[in-house]
Amino acid sequence: ATQNLCPLCNSKEESSTHLFLLCPFSRASWHGSTLAIHSTDYSSSSVQQWLTSVLIKFKTREITSMAYLQAIFTTLWNIWTHRNRVIYEGLTPNPMSVILNS
Repeated sequence: ATQNLCPLCNSKEESSTHLFLLCPFSRASWHGSTLAIHSTDYSSSSVQQWLTSVLIKFKTREITSMAYLQAIFTTLWNIWTHRNRVIYEGLTPNPMSVILNS
């Protein structure tokens, strides 16, 4: 059913893992962010598994770990917000707006 297509790429079924990690839109957002994450490196994981591993890896409360986690969650939030604006406001998907807001 086409209603399940990812609103950001219109080519794959939307799932949390596709939306936040594997969609070309999200890949561009992660790669272009200050984190420079290649999200395809995690294509064998679900987004939940990936986030769990990130939280374990950066569990120390050092300022650098906290800043890294903040950047990750800010990027996730911005991808989600952009997706909703595409659906509900007819916004054209643009990874640069996620990158610049993160």
